[in-house]
Amino acid sequence: MATSRVTLQQASDHSSWESKLEAAEVSKSDLNALVFDYLVVEGFSDAAVEFARETGIPTTIDQDMIQERMEIRQAVEDGRVEEAVRRVNELDPEILDTNPPLLFHLFLLRLIELIREDKVDEALQFATLELAPRGAQNPEFLADLEKTMALLAFPHLARDDHPADPAFASITQLMKRTQRVKVAKELNAAILESQGQGMETKLGGLVRLMLWGEERLNKAGIGVNDDRGRQWADIVLNEAILAANRDEFLDRPTAPAEWHDFDGAAPASQVLSGRDLGTAEKGTWLGITKDLRVGTVTNIRYPIVATPPDPPSRGMLLKSFLSAAPDAKVSVSDFLKDIPAKAYVGFNLLLFDLQSSPAEVGYLSNRPEPTQLTPNNDSCQGISNSPWDQPYPKVTEGEERMAKTLEAWAMEGRNEEHLVTRMLDLLSPAPPVTSAKDLFRATRVQPVIIGPDPNAPPADRPTEGGRWYGTRVSTVIIVRDDGHVLFVERDIALLDHSGQVQQGHKERRVAFQGDSL
Repeated sequence: MATSRVTLQQASDHSSWESKLEAAEVSKSDLNALVFDYLVVEGFSDAAVEFARETGIPTTIDQDMIQERMEIRQAVEDGRVEEAVRRVNELDPEILDTNPPLLFHLFLLRLIELIREDKVDEALQFATLELAPRGAQNPEFLADLEKTMALLAFPHLARDDHPADPAFASITQLMKRTQRVKVAKELNAAILESQGQGMETKLGGLVRLMLWGEERLNKAGIGVNDDRGRQWADIVLNEAILAANRDEFLDRPTAPAEWHDFDGAAPASQVLSGRDLGTAEKGTWLGITKDLRVGTVTNIRYPIVATPPDPPSRGMLLKSFLSAAPDAKVSVSDFLKDIPAKAYVGFNLLLFDLQSSPAEVGYLSNRPEPTQLTPNNDSCQGISNSPWDQPYPKVTEGEERMAKTLEAWAMEGRNEEHLVTRMLDLLSPAPPVTSAKDLFRATRVQPVIIGPDPNAPPADRPTEGGRWYGTRVSTVIIVRDDGHVLFVERDIALLDHSGQVQQGHKERRVAFQGDSL
């Protein structure tokens, strides 16, 4: 789980906090830049031109482009979805071609508008031709499609004069103007990014960062007043962000990430993960479920401890956690307590239950002795192939870099796709590996030959008894507070059929709405 690591000091009182805020100095030029950015992003082109002239901000503004963007956004907010899609494609066809979730949301809104206009036959045809195929290709879209199709099964819910019914709240919500505004905002952000701008105003990013910081201070008991009239802010916070590299022997049989049920051990298509096909148990090293249980497991290289007799696969630890049916799962703490840790070869196991309130986090290791603890879930935390209290240099350095990366991303106001890019970049440093200790620093391990002796230096060419070892995949999982999940797995290195090392070029992306938080 990741947000940011901060150092907190107890504030003496609320007035002290307020006085420090008021004493903070902000330059006039910075304030002018924030106002100008707000005017441009929100589409007030005439005001932006006049403001730039009065304040001396050197800039050139494409007013026609801003006007076009605003008209497209207004078309969506007015329910004229077909017009909006046509004009976006005329502006830049790649905006929708490269963003399947956005296109699906626009088409879904088009279906809602057809239902609103009581065009049932046309709605059914549109759903069949445009939405059903996309749902078949992207199972994560099906829940939203089924919810929208319920408006056809219960047409009275689409009427404005229909009395509120709590049982159908999630369906009737689709008919409100807020649904149009939500999609319009998503489209506007995509257009902005295609033009090389931030996804939201810089002022909005600062407000998000401020509220995030105050939330963390309140959780730590610092005493910042959390009722300050900011309910208007449209804040989307992340429940969890995970970024991980899988370092493994390249010849180990592995299945790429996909929805599955561990060959019937879990409810149908409940688990999203890769699978280790090199053991009979066919476990996993990292995965997430539809009800937002998340986990990762690593081995431990040092300290070296005698191997227990007939140890089970460490992938079974995570398989057991992710396989439990939603109505049969236990708390993270209880699950960890029941694990016979000494029966396994050295491991680190980190588990999350993001559906519980508050989110539950737990860690278990068996090196040098079984240790169970609850990590701080309000800061960046990392694990690798060493015990929790003896982190490798790449872990401590990675935690610091991740905190800075997240703070910069929040300031820029970019979207989740940009965050994925940043997280993958975070996983990329690959210094040369010429000794076993170099593995302690390399975030990404370029393929090297590892021999039977774990203390022997790696080699850059095949040796007797040696096997190619390195980072096979990089994975990023982003879980928002509203339960939306973005899962990205990128191939880094692999062996071809002739045993030659190849650079990976495939990427698997899954976006889905998890069960309600």
